[in-house]
Amino acid sequence: MTQSTGKTLRVGVLAGIHNLDPQKAQDVDSLFVLRQIVEAPFATQPGTTELEPALFASGLESAGGEGLVYRAGLKDGLLLSDGSPLTARQVAECLQKVSLITEQAEVEHDGNDVVFRLRGPNPRFDVALSHPQCTIYDQSGGKLLGTGAFQLADDSRPDRIHLVRNPHHREVVAIDEVYFEAYPLDDAGRPTALLAAIEAGEVDYAYVLSRDDINRLGGVKKSILPGISTAMLYLNTQSPKLADPRLRQAIGHAIDRIEVARTSYSNALAFAAPSLLPRALGAADDGLDYDPSKARELLSAVGDAKPDKLSLLMMWGPRPYLPQPQKFLEVIRGCLEEIGITVEAIPTADSVDYLEKVMAGKHDMMLSGWIADVMDPADYLEANLASNRVPSPGNISHSSNCGRLENPEMDRALATFRSERTTSALEEVLRLLTEQAPLVPLAYGPTTAVLSFRVGNFKPSPLSILPLGALDLAG
Repeated sequence: MTQSTGKTLRVGVLAGIHNLDPQKAQDVDSLFVLRQIVEAPFATQPGTTELEPALFASGLESAGGEGLVYRAGLKDGLLLSDGSPLTARQVAECLQKVSLITEQAEVEHDGNDVVFRLRGPNPRFDVALSHPQCTIYDQSGGKLLGTGAFQLADDSRPDRIHLVRNPHHREVVAIDEVYFEAYPLDDAGRPTALLAAIEAGEVDYAYVLSRDDINRLGGVKKSILPGISTAMLYLNTQSPKLADPRLRQAIGHAIDRIEVARTSYSNALAFAAPSLLPRALGAADDGLDYDPSKARELLSAVGDAKPDKLSLLMMWGPRPYLPQPQKFLEVIRGCLEEIGITVEAIPTADSVDYLEKVMAGKHDMMLSGWIADVMDPADYLEANLASNRVPSPGNISHSSNCGRLENPEMDRALATFRSERTTSALEEVLRLLTEQAPLVPLAYGPTTAVLSFRVGNFKPSPLSILPLGALDLAG
């Protein structure tokens, strides 16, 4: 590691970070780095799930239009990292490039205000404006400029991202620089190198390790919270082999979720997922309980359409919701063999290879999951179920409809839930989820962190993206 005369925070990750373009960044690690450089109009307070204005002087204010028009003014004196002022026009122009926002509202600027004309009711539109895709930046000079606590250093490379303190950030930042160092997985898919670096005192902070890996470490501070992520077996509704919803329901009934969770958690009942939604977002039973007899009954009903073999695309490495992908696969494979279906795994080499295969959609099933970007059940459901969230090159960063479900009835139900936020609206979404079965929730993932004793001011939060500018270092 490069030595520094100031305070240097060392962050350990499992793969290189290849894309820091705010419009194209796709993976969690890239988004984590970006959120240290650029900010969204709203942010979650460190250590809580509460929103606060980040770039706006106050919350959204109603401007008429039958409750569908809102405006907000920028804070005074906001500067980009080159010292130039941030304007409402720049904020509006950035948000006009974000499909997550433009599908919900028209965005314009009026003096120092940004104006939003919603296309339909959304009582938590401020939550949408805290989304990682809603960051505000300037790239006109060929360099990424933001209002965050840090800026990208010229010596950055994918395996070693280097951030230095933004001298124009509006708040005092104790840390002078941050290194994101990549420690690739070993041949068995284990984070051996990262664990060794932590034990050797070479890493101050890591957010990518499983609960069990963290529990084996000594001489560090540990944070393990109930998370807002779900491991899932996505069932490709566009695959000819899985076109019949009864086939997908059969697979759902064949999977023993408690046995899946037991591969990675001593208390399997606490982590087995009865619902797509994590508990913090309002989990409810999806109706596809483990029932091999029901699975065989459904397969009998489809007759010759039952497939003998299905392909399954694998995640390239462990994630918070998927601590041991290979062990999850083994249980899934065994469950499906019990109903006469063979599983052929498709490996992926790294995050780039994985995302390319996800977007191609040539597999039958996929073992992956989703981490909430914001504390909003509507956002979580839409990311996994809405027709316009089927992964494609233009929307992969905020889309996990890897079941590739394109269902107008589901889209209407999602829109109703977003606007009403009622129990009955949620129940309709979940009814259609059970009926269409584009995915099988498997296990919930905790939000974890490992910190050296040098790190201070850390405030645990279910959201995994931490503002590093809020930390301090001793020594």
